[in-house]
Amino acid sequence: MIQLLIEANHYFNAELSTYFENIAEGEWFSVATLLAFSFAYGVVHALGPGHGKALLSGYLLAHPKLKTSHIFRIGFFIALVHAFSALVLSLSATYMIHASATKLLRDVTLPMTQVSGGLILLMGCWILFEVVRSRRDVEKVDTKKELSVIILSGIVPCPGVMTLSFFAMTLGELYIGIVAALCMSLGMGLTISLVGFVTSRLTHLSMIQTQPLWFWVLRVIGAVMVIGIGAVLVGFSGARSF
Repeated sequence: MIQLLIEANHYFNAELSTYFENIAEGEWFSVATLLAFSFAYGVVHALGPGHGKALLSGYLLAHPKLKTSHIFRIGFFIALVHAFSALVLSLSATYMIHASATKLLRDVTLPMTQVSGGLILLMGCWILFEVVRSRRDVEKVDTKKELSVIILSGIVPCPGVMTLSFFAMTLGELYIGIVAALCMSLGMGLTISLVGFVTSRLTHLSMIQTQPLWFWVLRVIGAVMVIGIGAVLVGFSGARSF
């Protein structure tokens, strides 16, 4: 499965390059195809293993009262932040004469991931404390927590968006590249949100709802998942899928 996703990413990268080249040569009908293709790329790109979906799943298990609208809002905003951080890094690399894009991505991703992991670890500990303390009561929606999940999940730059951005900038089509990156983020957001939705449905199963102890244990598992993700990212040593 992982190998299939890797091959799919290579295929999308090759096709995106071709579409940008066609646009640079004046074939503007390729723009609509490029944007649709970017959305599909985002959907596939987000299917791979990564901390964004895992963190959201853990958070939703620990906070089972979130509505479907909240879940999709978090999922899409995670993808937007993920894409935006990649765009900022890509633009910065363009104006740095002596730094290659690959080296910049490697140098920036590692510390950002580890710092993000440390903050996720702290957030997980706080969520676990609240779950243990509340025991039966489920906390209400906390906008600050949602914002933390969005930022900590998405702050590490997306390699796929960076690749797309460099294609666009190399061929002088920056604005089209930005719109394509937005379409890609929407595709990622759809995948992330659907994973979160499926996870959330677990807490609504009758066997969970009618057994307070199971319900509480599931929330504890969610909090522990967040802690585990933070610990893994603190020890992060190489680029991963989202």
